[in-house]
Amino acid sequence: MNTPTISDKYNLPSQLESNFLRTISGLYHHQGHNELLAIIVNAQVQVEEAAHYDNWNGGLHGHVVHLHVPEAIFIQNVRKLPKFEQTICEDLNTAAKYDHSQDTEHFYSVSIHCLHDETQDWRVSSGALLGSSASNESPPGNPHVIPVEVESRIWEPNKYRIFLSHKVPFKKETAKLKEQLSYYGISCFVAHEDIHPAEEWQHEIENALNSMHALVALITDDFSDSPWTDQEVGYALGRGVPVIPVTLQTKDPYGFIGKIQALRSTWENQLLPSQVVALLLKKDQERVVDGLIQGMRDCPNFNMGNELADQLPIITNLSDIQIRKMIEIYDSNGEISGSFGFSGSSRHGYQGLHHHLNRITGKNYDF
Repeated sequence: MNTPTISDKYNLPSQLESNFLRTISGLYHHQGHNELLAIIVNAQVQVEEAAHYDNWNGGLHGHVVHLHVPEAIFIQNVRKLPKFEQTICEDLNTAAKYDHSQDTEHFYSVSIHCLHDETQDWRVSSGALLGSSASNESPPGNPHVIPVEVESRIWEPNKYRIFLSHKVPFKKETAKLKEQLSYYGISCFVAHEDIHPAEEWQHEIENALNSMHALVALITDDFSDSPWTDQEVGYALGRGVPVIPVTLQTKDPYGFIGKIQALRSTWENQLLPSQVVALLLKKDQERVVDGLIQGMRDCPNFNMGNELADQLPIITNLSDIQIRKMIEIYDSNGEISGSFGFSGSSRHGYQGLHHHLNRITGKNYDF
């Protein structure tokens, strides 16, 4: 790791690596924010001291933090980097107990950069160079990065990604669950089990496993009869993504997922989609909320607005960007603002969006 350049004039840079980055890495590990954790842990750190100076309040000295991360991590998160930079900066200032009204020293911004492997020929490792022996291989040392066009083929944009692992006899029920989850801003990949697929189909399954955010194992009595279902669950556990076992018949979770609390349900249970979302909100809240925001944007009617609002009490943290998007959608989508869940109706048991924004932020939002 590179050691930040330190001067005696400022206090924060000298504590960045040993204190503040260490603190927020523990926070991300506790909250299950694996992408942010990977960025913090693998970054080479550089600080521009007092790169931003504001003469307001006697002079605010803002440091710019540069995080140089391996190419694999940079590529995997490239579309989320502006949001990640803002989140890390806010969390660094929280760890430093920055008070805008009192302190003159703070972290002004975070910038994430790509640390290229200069030993690799990028044209060869891209896999697109004609005549290259690597043309059909993943980039070296980067097995989990898949091309953007492949991601867009598998997943709907701006939605949370769930791999639904199931047995073929329940393909119709699984497809229905996929449709129901789509209203919550969730894109599902439905794998076809007990089939000896062509090589292309195996690659597509691998692509989905490498780019999913979570796996839901739909456990029926014959679930373990297939080597594919067990491999999919094992793959998810190996990647460290959330795994939700759903017991749909009499068979309980087994093996490594036996220690994970299962959701006991039936195919006919109309609450199953919302129960899955509720569990995922506790395991991967930030990304699931991003999906719910897309669900709000696409909300087709008042009833679905109420179902989306049922998830609001579970949310414990929102970024400024997420709050702004929720408010914008409330103002623009009449199906959201017209629903009891978001507008608030004590008669129907709802407290409304403004109540939950107040609860989460400690601020005072009103219509």
